[in-house]
Amino acid sequence: MNFRIGLLVFFTSIYTLPLFAQDAVMPTPPISTSTVNTNASSMYISPGRYNASVLPAINFGMGKRLEKAFSSVSGLDNVEANSTDSSVHFSVKNGSKIRTADLQKLVSKIDSGAVMSAPILEHSMAATPGL
Repeated sequence: MNFRIGLLVFFTSIYTLPLFAQDAVMPTPPISTSTVNTNASSMYISPGRYNASVLPAINFGMGKRLEKAFSSVSGLDNVEANSTDSSVHFSVKNGSKIRTADLQKLVSKIDSGAVMSAPILEHSMAATPGL
């Protein structure tokens, strides 16, 4: 008799536990947003020839505005915006102090919805500025 009651309790608990499993709420950790710049965006870009992607895709007019804005930055030279692959190519002169974050802000001033990737040294695979 005790064995039957034990089996009854066992099987009842097996069938009722999944019903209440959805009621158990796991606490979620608080989400914190940080306004701290990453090292890559706060570092100075070393001299060399770079390219960076701009999204959303740029057209010819936007490319000309990017070229004009980047050319106005002291320390940048040979600025070319390419609308076919939505990229900006530029050279950083020796002794210049230009940060990625400053260039990204410049792009967002030209078009509030546009973003620019981190500049990549042309003919290399280094995605970190300053290498």
